[in-house]
Amino acid sequence: NKLNLNEEFGVNDDAAVEFRQLTDQLNQYRREINSLLKREQAFARYSSHELRTPLTVARGANKLLLRSDMTEFQSRQVDRIDDAIVQMSEMVDALLGLVRYERNSDDAPLRLFSQQELETIVSKNSVQASEKKVGISLQVQSEPTIQATSPIMNMLIGNLLRNAIAATNTGTVNIILSQSNIVIEDQGEGLQEQYNPNGHGLGLLIVDDLCQRFGWGFQLFNRTCGGCIAKITFQTESSSSISEQINS
Repeated sequence: NKLNLNEEFGVNDDAAVEFRQLTDQLNQYRREINSLLKREQAFARYSSHELRTPLTVARGANKLLLRSDMTEFQSRQVDRIDDAIVQMSEMVDALLGLVRYERNSDDAPLRLFSQQELETIVSKNSVQASEKKVGISLQVQSEPTIQATSPIMNMLIGNLLRNAIAATNTGTVNIILSQSNIVIEDQGEGLQEQYNPNGHGLGLLIVDDLCQRFGWGFQLFNRTCGGCIAKITFQTESSSSISEQINS
């Protein structure tokens, strides 16, 4: 049965004093947790809406700049600004989608994560690879069924891909998608210490948090031949049962 956060624990009136004290304490913790969850959801929802207005203004101003005569250098800067605005807009969409998912997790639609969608994400997040002349290899073994929306997948894979490209000076970044996971391999120097989700930047912290919310596994570890592997596993125990329901 689904847990109702608003329904408090209770004991009989003739229960021992210790049990009544324990029940009161549990109910207090429950109210605090419920309040924190609502506050987090409200913050993500309202802050995301507030960000839409300045992003719309920035995008409009950037389009006006595109109509004017510019040098090649200025044109490149305007393109970079436009790419950043698009990336920020998608991040806002991802936050809103996550809030909606948390409010109605049982009703979250299941969908196919297609090769075309992955290719679009790779295209959006591989500009630095072209500048560094780092290759991108994409291998799709299967298209998995997931609950995460397109903006959330762009945020997840985009973060990992940009990290892999930044770590690779020469060589190729390999991306492998299967029914159970997505793997991104780089040819950089690898992790200098054991992966700590709280110690490798905000991007990986977001990835780790999003994976936990969807019941996915996230690993970051060194390759035996050098470089680093980032792996998101879709088929954990909770998510595999969902997939079985779809395929049955």
